[in-house]
Amino acid sequence: MSVSIVVAMGLNRVIGTDRGLPWHLPVDLKRFRALTIGNPIIMGRTTHEQIGKPLPGRPNIVLTRNRNFHRPVIELVHTPQEAISLAQRLGGEIMIVGGGEVYRQFLPLASRLHLTIVEHSPTGTTTFPLDELVGTRWTVRHQEYCAADERNAFAHRYYCLDRDADGQELLALVNTGINEADRRLRLD
Repeated sequence: MSVSIVVAMGLNRVIGTDRGLPWHLPVDLKRFRALTIGNPIIMGRTTHEQIGKPLPGRPNIVLTRNRNFHRPVIELVHTPQEAISLAQRLGGEIMIVGGGEVYRQFLPLASRLHLTIVEHSPTGTTTFPLDELVGTRWTVRHQEYCAADERNAFAHRYYCLDRDADGQELLALVNTGINEADRRLRLD
């Protein structure tokens, strides 16, 4: 079973507001689609409601404690174990796509982290629980810098990281990326 976390966070670790993402980055949304298409995605009820519809081309598994919540065209589960079991039956790489509490529940199982650090510190209601990964070691498999442009309001850096006992401590890797972004913002 391969479990991957897919997340974009601001320099202040904010990942969402009460209305959804605090930015619009078409480049990152295209990457998100390419990573998740054909694979089961697991998200919390609030994340699903903010998206507003099932994401096409991939099984949508919504984790909720609310037993009265019902929606057509998605799979509803009530525990992380149910979500993983269903995703395994559906096949493919299991993609955890938010929000904050769902990330917290699945981080111990994750073997891969698709992390986008957005060069912006938005106000928000949800943060990525990065502290849950203190002491874990990861290897950067790929990274890519995307400058801001007319369609993407903020520069951002994407990392594909694999959990690896011989890798670097994750917080050190992330803090290096945040410090680089801070330096670029001060120079602009």
